[in-house]
Amino acid sequence: FFSWWRAPEVFINWERYDEKVDIWSVGCIMAELILLKPLFAGTDHIDQLTKIFDVVGTPDNRTLDEVCEPCE
Repeated sequence: FFSWWRAPEVFINWERYDEKVDIWSVGCIMAELILLKPLFAGTDHIDQLTKIFDVVGTPDNRTLDEVCEPCE
């Protein structure tokens, strides 16, 4: 089972994310209810990120550095 509602932070660094990913998931579910199809229907985690970045844009280096920074 692959979840189309996971936030990009979960794919990029599963050890470092917070409750904001739940808001992302709710937004994806709401969009699916309205559109009657998944918003980001990826086949794997790379395809999922590609679909998300196609819509919302690719994060800049500063944002990626913050998300990818290891937990302390």
